[in-house]
Amino acid sequence: GGNDTLIWGVGEGSDKLNGGDADDTVLVEGGSTKDEITVSQADDDMKISDETHLVHLVDSSVERVEINAGSGNDRVVVTGLGTVGGIELNINGESGKDTIHAGDSEIGAVQLIVDGGIGDDTIVGSAMDDLITGGDGNDSIAGRSGDDTLDGADGGDIVRGESGDDSVIGGEGSDTLRGGHGDDELFGGQGNDDLAGDSGDDSLDGANGNDRLNGSKGDDRLEAGNGIDSLFGGAGDDQLSGGAEDDVLNGNDGDDSLLGGEGDDQLDGGDGDDVLNGDDGHDTISGGLGDDSIAGEDGHDKINGGMGHDIVSGGNGNDTLLGGGGQDLLLGDGGNDYLNGNGGTDTLAGNDGNDGYAASEQASEIDDDYLPPDYPFDFEDRDNLIDPVI
Repeated sequence: GGNDTLIWGVGEGSDKLNGGDADDTVLVEGGSTKDEITVSQADDDMKISDETHLVHLVDSSVERVEINAGSGNDRVVVTGLGTVGGIELNINGESGKDTIHAGDSEIGAVQLIVDGGIGDDTIVGSAMDDLITGGDGNDSIAGRSGDDTLDGADGGDIVRGESGDDSVIGGEGSDTLRGGHGDDELFGGQGNDDLAGDSGDDSLDGANGNDRLNGSKGDDRLEAGNGIDSLFGGAGDDQLSGGAEDDVLNGNDGDDSLLGGEGDDQLDGGDGDDVLNGDDGHDTISGGLGDDSIAGEDGHDKINGGMGHDIVSGGNGNDTLLGGGGQDLLLGDGGNDYLNGNGGTDTLAGNDGNDGYAASEQASEIDDDYLPPDYPFDFEDRDNLIDPVI
């Protein structure tokens, strides 16, 4: 026949349902008390059972199954659907502290879609590509295997992608998001969120709130957004962007790119050949180990190139530039700057402003040949070159 909706109430006896042709839906209605519902397989057919009764979907003849668990603290288990046909399985926890558990089960061609509803729910996905929303409440969600889309929605949620290339969304509230294995996308949303990419090349966006972002392993992209944020690149060649407010950025291992954005930021490149840009605000920047390129940009910045052969530009403002060990190039640019080469054979140029210098004996002269072509400036504005002062 036509497009049918077949309704089965939990506890109402055992039935066999055959939707026939066209686009058919089986609607399973839970009760007002705690329900135990299991979705499993009989031969190649889907069956749905409570503790005493079951409904058997003959020849997988329906296109959609919708389970509304009802009120109460319900438990819905999905297991062993590996040879069932292409059915869309929608599970709605509705109200109550519900547990919806697919347990990393092989569900074949079945598409699992879960909405926890109202309450503090626990949801575990299947081995396939699931769509899971926590709904209202402080939910715990684990995608398990597959490329999952997970959304904590309202509340302080814990959302873990685990295996696969997952999309993990915190939504409203202060959430904890973990990508797990794979190349994941994490979005914190509103609230003070804690995001960690774990393995893979991940993308982390804290959005609004005072967030903590940790790329962990892989070549990651971290973007903080509004708020006082802490970003940690971890291993790999990472890109970190602080956004607004006073942020802390640490590239850690790898050749990293750090952008402080607005606010008085703290940037540390860590190991590797890093590119650091303080952008707006009065920033404190450390290149760490490696041959780094550092720009303070606007504001009165304090910059330490650290170990390695570094290029340091103060930008606008009254900046303090320290070269550290290695052959460094220090450019004061605009403002009244202080340049100290520290150890090594360094090149110091204040450019505009009334600048002060301190150089080692090996670097008491400006070396015009050391300047790269993309850092042109006029030596005539060089002011007080001070003999070794450390």
